[in-house]
Amino acid sequence: MEQAANISQSSNSNSRFVEDGKYLRLQNVVLSYNPDPKMLTWSNGYVRSVRAFVQGQNLHVWSKNKGADPDNINTQGLDAAVSPQVKTIAFGLSVGF
Repeated sequence: MEQAANISQSSNSNSRFVEDGKYLRLQNVVLSYNPDPKMLTWSNGYVRSVRAFVQGQNLHVWSKNKGADPDNINTQGLDAAVSPQVKTIAFGLSVGF
């Protein structure tokens, strides 16, 4: 009976399910390119600046944790069984007149 309590997720403490909590997350990265204003001569002075960029959020997590996301741990130290953080990649172009 006692061994069954150690296998299930009861209120009994057991080090069998303890995992290393270390992780590294690539959280937010922005790469942008601003061309030299001299390259904008084709616009006859209407375009003063251009910026092209790509932005990524939550791109990767390096972890030995078997759960979906090491950030989603409840107050008892258990995996909260929620979805991992959403990975987002955005591209953009900003033009100044």
